[in-house]
Amino acid sequence: MGSRLWLLERQKITADTLLRAEEYAAEALAWLTEKKIAAAVRVRAERHTLTCAMLYIEIEKDGGEIRRFDYLWSVNHGV
Repeated sequence: MGSRLWLLERQKITADTLLRAEEYAAEALAWLTEKKIAAAVRVRAERHTLTCAMLYIEIEKDGGEIRRFDYLWSVNHGV
């Protein structure tokens, strides 16, 4: 398990980077629905600062219960 978010570590936070961050996070969490642990997983990415983005993750269980997680993701720019 893991994600490909590390591939974006040196990228500027653009609309394209945010879309890829959403895709990579959703891909990393897909096993939850594949294994029937969750009914749905939703991921949304937003720019937080010039060098940080926020990933908002919702995991919905079969009974409708929703768990929310916020993940602050930072780029490195070669520092």
